[in-house]
Amino acid sequence: METQKGNEKIQQTALTAKEQVAKMKHRKELMKKREEERKQELVAVVMRQTDYNEEQSREKLEQNKYDVSETIREYMKPDKITNVNDTSPPVVKSTNQMIYGEFRKLLDDAASNHRREKENEERRIQYMQNLQQKRAAAMKSMKKNIE
Repeated sequence: METQKGNEKIQQTALTAKEQVAKMKHRKELMKKREEERKQELVAVVMRQTDYNEEQSREKLEQNKYDVSETIREYMKPDKITNVNDTSPPVVKSTNQMIYGEFRKLLDDAASNHRREKENEERRIQYMQNLQQKRAAAMKSMKKNIE
């Protein structure tokens, strides 16, 4: 009898393992179905916002990694598409442009550093004032406790 019970337990665990595999497959199918539904919804959005047909909408979305706003921007301004892999030659600047560019950079950096230092100083002063107020309040409460 014990062997039969043991076999039943093994069969039950085997069934649960099979059930688990079936559940996982079912979940994967559901996820794929949901993903397709979402993609179809995005295609519908692009079709409403542009005059692309379903095939064009799907292609453009795939090109833009299913980014609807980027796809619509591309539709609105197709001439201004920027390529990340653009290998155009760098803009040549004159010596005077480079000198004034360095001046501007130096002054901008100095101004931003000054602003940061000023803000840090204001925070430090505010912190010190808060500490002094807390100390004064603590001293008053200690005097009250002593009296």
